[in-house]
Order: sequence, then structure tokens, then C-alpha cells
Amino acid sequence: MSPLSHADVRKCEHPRLPLRFFVAILCAVLLLPFLVFLTVFGTVTLLFFWFMFLLWLGTEVFYARMIDNSVLVSTLNYPRIHELAEETRQALSLRRQISIFVYEHGFFNAGLVRLFRRRAIFLNSEVLETGVSDNEVRWIVGRFVGYLRVQQDTGIIGLMVHIAERSGIFTLLIFPYSRAMVYTGDRLGLAAIAGDIGSAVSAMQKLLVGRKLGYSVNPAGLVEQRRETKGSLFAFLARVGSPFPSTLARYVDLISFARRQFPEPYRLFEAATPGLPAELDDLSGERTSGRSIAKGIGFYLAIGVAFFITVLAWMGLVVGMGAMAPKPSYDDVVDVPAMVPDPADQMTNADEPVADPYSDAPASNMSSAIPAGGDGHLIANPDFAAGPSAADIASAYPAMARANGVTGTGTIRCHVQADGSVYACEALQEAPVGSGFASAALQTAGQIRLTATDRDGVAVGGGIVGITVTFGG
Repeated sequence: MSPLSHADVRKCEHPRLPLRFFVAILCAVLLLPFLVFLTVFGTVTLLFFWFMFLLWLGTEVFYARMIDNSVLVSTLNYPRIHELAEETRQALSLRRQISIFVYEHGFFNAGLVRLFRRRAIFLNSEVLETGVSDNEVRWIVGRFVGYLRVQQDTGIIGLMVHIAERSGIFTLLIFPYSRAMVYTGDRLGLAAIAGDIGSAVSAMQKLLVGRKLGYSVNPAGLVEQRRETKGSLFAFLARVGSPFPSTLARYVDLISFARRQFPEPYRLFEAATPGLPAELDDLSGERTSGRSIAKGIGFYLAIGVAFFITVLAWMGLVVGMGAMAPKPSYDDVVDVPAMVPDPADQMTNADEPVADPYSDAPASNMSSAIPAGGDGHLIANPDFAAGPSAADIASAYPAMARANGVTGTGTIRCHVQADGSVYACEALQEAPVGSGFASAALQTAGQIRLTATDRDGVAVGGGIVGITVTFGG
């Protein structure tokens, strides 16, 4: 059969097709700028939202980290600097409050390093200079020794935990245990100097701001500073990825522990440090408030909800654009079940004849609602001379569908020659989707043949017919 000419195609057009096509183009042209704007604006808005959120979150977490690991200039700590800053702010008419932090930059410090089976403690030279007492050095070394003692007591299980932490898989779940070990090491270091909390606190203040300024820090001011971050969501985020507690959390925890376990040294320390609050236990790292836990859970829920909304927004945009795409039509399909039933289904008793499943007996239960045309027309009322037998159906039946007891249909579209045979068939659809019935229907096309004319007497040669083959049922 020769290809259809342009004139033949125009014969099959609906008379209102050109006008409706023009209206459709007009709507598409008017809608296109809106869709482009919606896509660009939606993308930019989502990216801008996440960028601003992460920027704000990062600044808040950084501020919380500074609050918990340095000295905030206030009326309690370095009041002269605080007074000068306030005078300058008022002189320049700055309405916004500013924060000034004093911190130590890697001079008065110490660290513990694991070297396979060896353990090494590194002390900065300033730790051993004039102005550092023996008990301060004992506590600095003792906190590392205490940490190792806790690790020693855990034995092989502690080694397994350490390996799991290093693997990075359960890090965030193991870090709380690591922080508890650090707290315990600090306390054991205090016990090693008979509870001399004054020396331990002095050493921690020098770790904060250096050897020369450590003496000038007011412990009551640091405790009040700790109050600002206790239970804070941002302080939680600042420490959640670290195996070490914040310096101020350790500072307050050590004072609270000394008050309970070493009352006499603490009494002397309290007399020299007026203004310590009574609720030290609530501010220490030993207790976690329900409010803090709720904030952490709320943060993760908020992140999850924001991510879910973002995904829904993108899905809505994709689905909305997909809904505008044209849908294929299968109105030109003729429902054609298996041409010859299985003989087993026909047996009622031994005296009744059984139809030959391999005969070319014409089908008698075909129907169509499609009007016929001339050459190249859709064959609306075909008359089938032969079709796939039960054996053909069984041979083409998809193995997976057969194994799962799935029944359904496969629809194909074929060109018809003058003698009624079909060729150039293509799969259209299948039910259920993914069953393989459309491909199976293509395998049976060789057994399908139409009569030379359809039931209206129109020649089928050069026509196109849609066929649905039923599998099972």
C-alpha cells in the first residue's frame, strides 16, 4: 500500500478541526508567558527561601557557639570595655545593640592525641609559665587522664563505640556519649586535686581568654552567660555535630558538681565569688530540659515539613503542565476477543461436537462504532475471516501475567491489504498497564484476517483497523 497523500489525510479531518486548532494555538500563546514566569519565579523563590533560611540559621548557630565558648563583654565581665562600647554606640546614634566577645586564639591550651596504642597530652608552653599554679596544671592534665580512665573501664565495648564514632555512620547518635565522657573527665580531674574548684575554674578561665586575662573573668558573669544558651535551639545545633560540650557548659557543670561533692572547697570558692545563682544544677550539662528536647524535635519537624512542601510545589508544577498535554485517543479500536474458544470450555457432554481450535472459522461477535470512509479510511465495521486460536493466545500469553493469574487486553492498530491480511501493526495500549498484553497481541497479528469487504460492503484494502485481543477471562 502506498502512503496516504495529503489530500487523503484532509478527507479524514473533522470539519471544525482548523478553527479549533487556531483557538488552541491562541490559548497556548497567551498561556506560555505565564507558565515561563511561574516556573522561573517558583524556582527563584524556593532557592531564595532556602538560601535566606540557611544564612539566618548559620548566623544564629555561630552566635550561640560564641556565647558558649568565649567571654561576653557585659556589666559583669570587662565592665570598662562595656561602658566604652555603650558610650560610642550612643554617640553615633546606633539603635541596635552590639555584642563584644573576648576569646583565646590558641595560646593557653592543651590537647589529647591518640597515637595507635599510645596516648599523648600536648601542653602549650604558656601553661607552664609564671602565673599558673600547680593545681591548675594538675587539673588540665587530670581531665585528660580522667577521660582515658573512663575509656579504660569500658574495655572492648568502648573500643567498638570509638570505631563506630570514627566510621561517621552513627556519629550524631554517639556524640552525646562522647560529650558525657568529657564531662566525666573534667570531674575526675577535679577529684584529683581534692575538689579545689577555685584552681579548676581559674584554669578554665585561662583556657577561655588566655593566661594574662584569666584572672579578670567574673565566674558569676559566665554562669549568667550560660543561662542565655541553656535550652536554646541554636546552641543545640552548635554542639550536635561535636564530640565536645561547650566550654561554658563544662564550666558550670564543674561548679555544680563541686557544690555537691566537695562542699568545703566550694564554700571557700563561693565566698570569693559572690553572685552565683542557686539553680546551678539546672544550668549545668547534667540536666536537659523538656523545652530543649521539644525545640530539637520541633526543628527537625520544621525542616521535614519545609522539604515536603517544596516537593509538593514541584510536583504540582509538573502535574499541572502535564495536564495540558494532549491525551491519545483510542476511539478507532475494535474489541476482538480470541477468535476461537478453547475446546475444553465448549465441552458439555461427550455427544456434542467440539470446534477445531486451529480452524479459520470466522468470528461472529465483532462490533464497531466507527463510520467507514474511502481509501485509507478507518474500518469501522470489520468482518473477520480468521483470528488467533486458543492455542495462539496461550502461546503469546505473557509468562509473568500467567504466573500471577492476571487477565486483560492488548490493543493494536494494523493496516489492511486487499485480501484482508494485516501488516505494519503497532501496539497502542494494554490493560492493566505493564502486563505485556499489548506486545502479546502483536504476536497474534499473523493469525488475523478480514474479509475483502466490511459488513457495509466497503473494500477493506488500504484501510486501518484497531483490534483489542482479550487474554483470559
